Amino acid sequence: MRIALILNFNNYQQTIICCDNVLNTSVKKIIIVDNHSTNKSFSILKNNYKDIDCVSIIETSSNQGYASGNNCGLNYIATDCGVSSQNIIYILNPDSDIGEDNIDSINTLIETHQCVGAVTVSQQHNLFTAWHCLKPARALLFNSRIITRIAGHFGYREVIPYKFNLREINQTIPVDVVSGAFFGIRQDVLMEVGGFDEGTFLYYEEEALAAKLKSLGKQNYLLTTSTYIHKGQGSTSLANSKILKINAQSRLYFLKKYRHVNQAYILIYKLTNRVDEWIWSLFSREQ
Repeated sequence: MRIALILNFNNYQQTIICCDNVLNTSVKKIIIVDNHSTNKSFSILKNNYKDIDCVSIIETSSNQGYASGNNCGLNYIATDCGVSSQNIIYILNPDSDIGEDNIDSINTLIETHQCVGAVTVSQQHNLFTAWHCLKPARALLFNSRIITRIAGHFGYREVIPYKFNLREINQTIPVDVVSGAFFGIRQDVLMEVGGFDEGTFLYYEEEALAAKLKSLGKQNYLLTTSTYIHKGQGSTSLANSKILKINAQSRLYFLKKYRHVNQAYILIYKLTNRVDEWIWSLFSREQ
């Protein structure tokens, strides 16, 4: 069975558009998890799909982040449909616009490869659909907001994307990390690694999942057999300073658990954060 999982937070408009697009594909069941929205998302979604049996709307008791919200949906699917290697889960952000060609591309690869992990297709006009695993040295460098800003002006980002020709079709590219905006994966594989790591509220969930899949000997893939549109920032409305703080916390969590950085590294990392905060506070006063 092909099952789609969409996580909603205060974004029922895009979630409805996303779900309606998925309804026009071969996906047989859609689970929408409302991650304890502060608006009327849950009731609006519930009412909108009340007469469509293949769409289920559930709600979390509190918003514990992206990983926790998706795991709530995975647990619901396991209870409702069971766990099977024949089930393929498609993880979707509400601001991702997908079609049948995307589903078919991913499904074909998963069904013909035994050691496959997460599989995605390329985003239109965006090379950052899949990237190399994050190394501690690079993470420490980009932990500085100042360096990040300077590097950004020259086109450098923390993650290094895989280079491929967006116009060249039918490429099957082994990759380290795939974007969480849209990917497919066997249900039994995702459940075997324990779903998403709930140690982060937001960010670095993809890196953590990639590390767990690699420990099982699973290979992630990027396909250029089709493309999809990811609008971006569909559910994120936090202030920039709060986003940066959450990002730094999640990055450090990932580095400690999956890259096993030592105490000296952690000390330098936290010191960099404090220096950044001090510099930016001075800059804010001048403003």
